[in-house]
Amino acid sequence: MESGSFFKMCRTCAIVLSLSTVCGYASAQVATASDTPPVTRASILKELQELKAVGFDINDEAYPNSLEQSLRKLEARHQAEAGATQQGTNPALPRPAQ
Repeated sequence: MESGSFFKMCRTCAIVLSLSTVCGYASAQVATASDTPPVTRASILKELQELKAVGFDINDEAYPNSLEQSLRKLEARHQAEAGATQQGTNPALPRPAQ
């Protein structure tokens, strides 16, 4: 094996190794950048049940407006639950009488 071809092979390996490292890092960044869970049939059904719980009716004639209103109610409920969780209380349970 000639020394020129050896150096050429080493240079090629170094380039391939650095490219594979960069590509691996980029794909890892893409995977962690999207922290949203995948949309599944179960997640859609859960969201629909939550919307129905705040008053959404699929057959409502004022469909776009009623959906937006229900989404706002649901977001307010989620924020209230998140706030109660941070305070250490469960909003599903009644508060003790004082």
